[in-house]
Amino acid sequence: MYEPVFFRGVFAALVVFALVSQGRPLTAANEKDFAAGVLATVNGTVVTAEEIDALIEDQLRALRERIDQAWANELDLQINSRLLDAEANKLGITATDLLRQEVVSKIEEPTEAEADAYFAKNRDRFGGELEEAREAVMAELRFQRHRKRAGSFAERLRSRAKLAMIIEKPTPPATPAQRGQVLAVVNDEEITLGDIEDSLKALVFEIEEQIYLRRKAAVDLKVNDLLLQAEAKKRQTSSEAFLEAELGARTKPVTESDARTFFEANEERLGLDWSNEDHRVELLRYLHEREARNAGTAFAEELRAGVSIEMSLEPPASPVYDIATEGEPARGSPTAPVTIVEFVDFECASCAETEAALEKLMTDYGANLRLVARDFPLRQKHPNAYRAALAAEAAREQGKYWEYRRLLFQNQKALGVDNLKAYARDLGLDGARFDAALKQKRFAEPIDKDLQAGLRFGVRSTPTLFVNGRAVREHGYAPLKAAIDEALASVSRAVADAKPHLAATSEPKE
Repeated sequence: MYEPVFFRGVFAALVVFALVSQGRPLTAANEKDFAAGVLATVNGTVVTAEEIDALIEDQLRALRERIDQAWANELDLQINSRLLDAEANKLGITATDLLRQEVVSKIEEPTEAEADAYFAKNRDRFGGELEEAREAVMAELRFQRHRKRAGSFAERLRSRAKLAMIIEKPTPPATPAQRGQVLAVVNDEEITLGDIEDSLKALVFEIEEQIYLRRKAAVDLKVNDLLLQAEAKKRQTSSEAFLEAELGARTKPVTESDARTFFEANEERLGLDWSNEDHRVELLRYLHEREARNAGTAFAEELRAGVSIEMSLEPPASPVYDIATEGEPARGSPTAPVTIVEFVDFECASCAETEAALEKLMTDYGANLRLVARDFPLRQKHPNAYRAALAAEAAREQGKYWEYRRLLFQNQKALGVDNLKAYARDLGLDGARFDAALKQKRFAEPIDKDLQAGLRFGVRSTPTLFVNGRAVREHGYAPLKAAIDEALASVSRAVADAKPHLAATSEPKE
């Protein structure tokens, strides 16, 4: 369930509980159109959206409730975030620093006694013993304190603000014209229905993807079931008996020797004790279930071979975001028809691995491609990432961002302060100027803005890359090349479509 939060992205960067995002609204009209469709045809038998949705009704209801809750919370979020930014500007500090000062620094760490009492009260939900759940218990208690303190701070900001609420419970606009409807005025700044819709794009798209995946899984099961019934009918037996016989014959038995071999190869990851009989039984059960799943998958593929199956269920298209690039680190021509925007974390191994693909793409596409970097240090996961981002910005101030970035990726295990300073000197930067920028956190504000922007665009991990504003899920050369080629084709189509209009408007009048 969507949790209420009180400030946008900067707060998420600090306490990791903002679930704000964005994407195309999942409207009643969209759902109605979908329900009338055919999702698959198996040897002439139709699988409809209506019957599939009936199978996963509870899952779909829960996902739709998340969207409803997001709409209910978003206006308050936007009001509070604007008040936070205004207060931070007035004090001459960043919004992140203000939240640290007013919220994070004033929260007391939960005691062992409090954790014990909370676990006892919620034992059924956590399960197991306290020591196994202690980390989760402490995290939940911290979250509750952050939320309470943030809510109090938000109320204080509101009490001092010039705030006019016009519509307190917005709903998705039915027409483009309704996007201009004013919902609230904060210190003479209007918040419109369009602002709310745009801000929820990534969240709605994320949920649309989850709905698609659940529908796809249900369709696949339905198709397999139809094929199983048809094959069982040919053999004059029941589906259950036929499936049991086939899976029994195909499932490879798992011996204790097999389990021991698997355990030795994965001991560190499993966290089990081979001398513990319960652990051995648990591992044997897991391996048997895995073999049964593999047998089931192979059997389903055999049933599908040579059968006429038409699938019409399509994944949702990623929204196109208007991502600012002005003033950000960039390579390539400013007039390039295609721009890649990368949200990057310098301590992220996947970011370093993606560098080779980006370098090759920049070479292959030349003047047609521009690369823009924006920061998204995952501070909870990578303790040196934020400081490395500050250092990269300090290097950019002296015209060496890309060179410094390359050194950071080449030395991801050595991102301490002394290392960061040494890399600057290796590049011939003014050491004193660099050191001062790093110590003073001179570029904290633009990094915080990048974090806020990333959250608005649905960034949850790094690297996250956008090609002409559309997210690309995979980071390798091939998927990025495919996205760039599609973007170039889209630009060409737009130019071709515009030519007749331009020709008509440029004709001389008699």
